[in-house]
Amino acid sequence: MATTHPIENAAEVVRQNTRIAALELQVDQLKSEVSRLSRSRSADCDAISGPDFAEVLRITQDMFPESTPEVELAVDPENPDEPFVVVTVRCSEEIDKIVEKKLAWHDRISGLAADNSCLIRLSVIPD
Repeated sequence: MATTHPIENAAEVVRQNTRIAALELQVDQLKSEVSRLSRSRSADCDAISGPDFAEVLRITQDMFPESTPEVELAVDPENPDEPFVVVTVRCSEEIDKIVEKKLAWHDRISGLAADNSCLIRLSVIPD
């Protein structure tokens, strides 16, 4: 049975304590960032929360079943105080059919989130 030297044990404890301290610092930094983002979040970003937005994603998936919707928050540099949500999908249909689907998508979501529908935009990438 091999025994470890006390110095090796102490060195391992120091390595573990250093790693723990580094992780605790990262956690503190993340908490600080979450807090900062929560304070700076515009009320307009409420467009991406709640059951209405879940329904927007369901409608998107229903209308563009070949694609998984990707969601991102975007800001127009000319209007930085008015963030909006972009739902991006891919579609392999003809351009005229894509345009029809985009118009239908906007019609369907405008009934869901009338107050926030202008804050949600659809981007379709033709395949």
